[in-house]
Amino acid sequence: MNKQITIPFQLTGWDAVPYDETTEDLTLSRITVKKTFDGELKGESMGELLMCSSTDGSAGYTIMDRVSGELCGHQGSFVMIHGGTTDAMRCEPAEKSCRVREPKNCAASAARLNLNQMKTAKV
Repeated sequence: MNKQITIPFQLTGWDAVPYDETTEDLTLSRITVKKTFDGELKGESMGELLMCSSTDGSAGYTIMDRVSGELCGHQGSFVMIHGGTTDAMRCEPAEKSCRVREPKNCAASAARLNLNQMKTAKV
């Protein structure tokens, strides 16, 4: 059986720290991200996101989240690794540098999980 679910979440934490600003138009940042989930997954996550963002609003990112909660009647935690690209991120130039700020359009969003592709492991 192949099951895919959509899980609403709230972004509850976004702590960005740039670690490479050698050019004016690109910034590499490390971001601690916290989320709460409500739906078939009830719980929370904390993850580390690595992002390359541009002053034109485009960005690429990868994130590793530890998710803890209840999924389909099972309590526990798992690690989710995902990433992508977007044109919805924004940087704020400040004194010849680019500071990443929390994306406004991510405050409420949804995640999709394919339960058939999830693997479990003892960590």
